[in-house]
Amino acid sequence: RIAGAACLLVGIFLCPVVRVFLEAAIPRFLGRISFAIYLVHFPLLCFIGSFCYIHFGQYSVVNMLVLIGFYFFAVLAVSYGFTVFIDEPTLRCISYLKRRIKQHGVRPI
Repeated sequence: RIAGAACLLVGIFLCPVVRVFLEAAIPRFLGRISFAIYLVHFPLLCFIGSFCYIHFGQYSVVNMLVLIGFYFFAVLAVSYGFTVFIDEPTLRCISYLKRRIKQHGVRPI
């Protein structure tokens, strides 16, 4: 697995088409919110998805497709909000605290 992952990274670095694609706006946005997607997708699927499936989605393919689209939109919206209002401010606060600790010579435990 490690060798395969290393080969994949080398291939990405050597292939200009893939590199240009990954530097585009949508992949960068998804990379920015990927941690939040990882955290929120399952609770949304369990709570919102099961509720909507029971009430709206089990009767036709069209309803299921609409619910899947709504689910993806909800995951992206909640993940973006999580990133902007929780994740990034927390990381800035941690960075600030680390700088302050280094300035004052206090060793972390």
